[in-house]
Amino acid sequence: MFYGFHRTEAIASFKKALLFDSTNAACYLGLVLCYAPNINAVPYRQIPVVFTFLEKSKLYAPYAGEFEKVLIDAQLSRFTLDTTISRQQLNGAYAIALKKVYQQFPQNPDAGALYADALMQLHPGIYMIRMATLKNGLARSKAC
Repeated sequence: MFYGFHRTEAIASFKKALLFDSTNAACYLGLVLCYAPNINAVPYRQIPVVFTFLEKSKLYAPYAGEFEKVLIDAQLSRFTLDTTISRQQLNGAYAIALKKVYQQFPQNPDAGALYADALMQLHPGIYMIRMATLKNGLARSKAC
């Protein structure tokens, strides 16, 4: 559901899973990802609850797999309470962190998808313009 941009359902699923295992770092990581910037919601408004989920993902990280641990570490570069750091700077730091994750786990499709998403966050306006152009071109080609 997360990759399908159905964040509301993904959030509900992660929260329900936590009812069965409240120490699951991957579920907290999933919640962090759901509340993170995405190309369909520009401009991004940081939601304070993300820090709670990030703290819990770090707390339970020792019980997680290696891949989840590096993803949790990568999220640390994405969020801050320091208002002097811009969203663009945070997106850049996150893209660098995800590049390292992808290099460490090149066969993991989640690493590739999240790295691609991180790169799109660097220039969401350009991405949206290109998608609109492609969509308009497809609509014209269907009309012919």
